[in-house]
Amino acid sequence: MNNGRVFKFTPGEWKFTEGRVESKYKIHSFDRVDTKREIVAYLPGLRGEHELDNGCLISAAPDMFIALTSVQAELEQADLDVTVRSNPLFSEMVNSVSAAIRKAAGLGRE
Repeated sequence: MNNGRVFKFTPGEWKFTEGRVESKYKIHSFDRVDTKREIVAYLPGLRGEHELDNGCLISAAPDMFIALTSVQAELEQADLDVTVRSNPLFSEMVNSVSAAIRKAAGLGRE
């Protein structure tokens, strides 16, 4: 549950690209409505087997966040049988979804 908090990540579709001039990997957003681009993050010095996967994962973050918050809302509203809600696997799934949302929202940072 986000307690009514509005999350304000950079709008638009996030894409992972390699810079042409500076040779830095970056994540940028592209808003199709006003065709505005905005740099979300630079990933300088990434060289190794993980840079492509890391960039793809980061660029998918807004979509995953929206999907998880939708799943969380559905789980909270679902008219589920008591046996389903008391199942440890169900509880683990709900806790995992909530933990991922809290982490993405920067809640509970130490």
